[in-house]
Amino acid sequence: MKNLFPYIITATALMSFPQFDFCQNVIRINPNSEVSATGTVRFKDGDIVFSGNTATHADFDAALATPPAQYPVPVASGQQCDAGGSCYGASVNNEIFEVRDYFPFTATVIAQPPSMDGRAPAKTVISVILDGKSYTDKDGGPFDEIVQLELSFANPMLPDTKLSSVSLQHNSTVYAMVKGDSSNITITDFIWSGDQKSFNFSVNFNCIMRCWEHASTGKGDVTLKGKMSKIQVTVPGWITASK
Repeated sequence: MKNLFPYIITATALMSFPQFDFCQNVIRINPNSEVSATGTVRFKDGDIVFSGNTATHADFDAALATPPAQYPVPVASGQQCDAGGSCYGASVNNEIFEVRDYFPFTATVIAQPPSMDGRAPAKTVISVILDGKSYTDKDGGPFDEIVQLELSFANPMLPDTKLSSVSLQHNSTVYAMVKGDSSNITITDFIWSGDQKSFNFSVNFNCIMRCWEHASTGKGDVTLKGKMSKIQVTVPGWITASK
């Protein structure tokens, strides 16, 4: 090894390489992170020696510090909060609705076409989906637990809760919101960005949910409660242009 001519290669820790651990002039790369950094590797006296492109070892460690968690973090009352400050959660009959541990929440603006029979007109909605666990139901088919809100825009600037709805898939059963005084959806804030290309909103809901097949299955109504706050939504270009 000592007779090898010196050469230098660039070592980069990319998607799966979190940090470089220094030990007796030998570099060890441990996979587990998205953090990246560059440095120089060379053979010296039979060993592989690494030096980072930072002033000191401490600076190098700081450059590779673990970034803030991007996955939802559980907080009180079954709520989940992400790194951006958005929080969300729900319960069914006062039992926490269990969300999946990867990308459980989405909120998007979509255009819904009119119904084929013409009874329901085309509309623009904020579709909010909270994904729960997946499993095989008693009939052997796949079942995904979901809480979904559709907040309909009364005009291009503000949703109308009277036109909104909630659906639930839970315990191998599909439920729809019972409209009227027994169910309530409240938008507590709705703020457009200065360029009107996105908005933030918060919503609370307390709804009676009824199984679509309750007459034949005998399954009773359930109470779905939830709270979502500081949810940021990027607005598609077509709705921005229409305002």
